[in-house]
Amino acid sequence: MKVQKDKRNVKIVCQDGCLLKGTIHINHGERISDFINNPDRNFIAVTEAEVSSAQESLKDTTVILNKYDIKYIMEI
Repeated sequence: MKVQKDKRNVKIVCQDGCLLKGTIHINHGERISDFINNPDRNFIAVTEAEVSSAQESLKDTTVILNKYDIKYIMEI
């Protein structure tokens, strides 16, 4: 059985200054803050991601991100 998820477009700034823009998939009715603060989840998937850093730039990729590397996240 497939669980229906809501797509949220987000911008994430990481502790190292890396910038990600992409989509996270959260449970229906869940807030982004609840999703990030869930103690059972250490990593999050960001799909359709654009990654920009001083070293490289990637487009349309999937990133598995340790949530402790997130400086801030905002919905766009």
